[in-house]
Amino acid sequence: QDIANKLKELGWKIILEKNATRRNLNKALQRFESEALNTKKTIIFYAGHGIEYLGKNYIIPTDSLLESELDLRFEAISVDELLETVKRTESQLNLLILDSCRDNPLPNKKRGLSRGLTVQSIPKNNIGTAIIYAAAPGQSAQDGPPGENSIFSSELLKSLNAPDLSLPAVYSNLLSGVSKRTKNQQIPWKSSSMDERTFWFMELNKHDKAELILSLDLDKETISEEKILQFIKNEINQKPRKQNYPNPILESIEHTEAHKSKYWTQSGLLF
Repeated sequence: QDIANKLKELGWKIILEKNATRRNLNKALQRFESEALNTKKTIIFYAGHGIEYLGKNYIIPTDSLLESELDLRFEAISVDELLETVKRTESQLNLLILDSCRDNPLPNKKRGLSRGLTVQSIPKNNIGTAIIYAAAPGQSAQDGPPGENSIFSSELLKSLNAPDLSLPAVYSNLLSGVSKRTKNQQIPWKSSSMDERTFWFMELNKHDKAELILSLDLDKETISEEKILQFIKNEINQKPRKQNYPNPILESIEHTEAHKSKYWTQSGLLF
């Protein structure tokens, strides 16, 4: 919720999903794919349970019934599915932020099963994509005080309040803040196939448009099927941008003539 609010403040349009079931997560991804078609940039942010099995990462919906690793295929959603969704939008720049290394929701840890997420390489067909993980391989992400954001998410919020909101600067501040607070017990990690200098979290030009963010925040303490969907429209002057001006915002397609007039748009998804 706080990440979504901050990005809204920076001029982004938001779709928010909280405490989502597997069905709601899949429906949110479908909507995101439709809205973000042919956009300039996308973001997916996920906060909740995460688990790795045999080199593949999974995010865990609130209604998952996991008794063994065999249930992951049916009860969880793989990060590969997120990457495939982003690929189908044909967006040029894509950022996944995964705050999902908190604990292992399976009752008994099996062989080949790891707490939290592993750092996976970006598929060749996902050029222009970066994934930021809350913790390095072999580390677990620490929660914040009761009822508050995790250390990772709280430091991300601080980084989004800094003057320089380019992706390299935000990640550098995030890494420094998390490492300092946890005394190097948790170090954020990144895998990337994009030119990160071209990705910004704010508008640099009044002609830029911030169109959509889908935020899905799964509280690990809540097994609720309540669905909160928040869609915020933020119209900015719709004059075309200069062709070679760097695009600094997360863009997304509206149900208008926007992409017919070849406006650059941005799109972001937060869990």
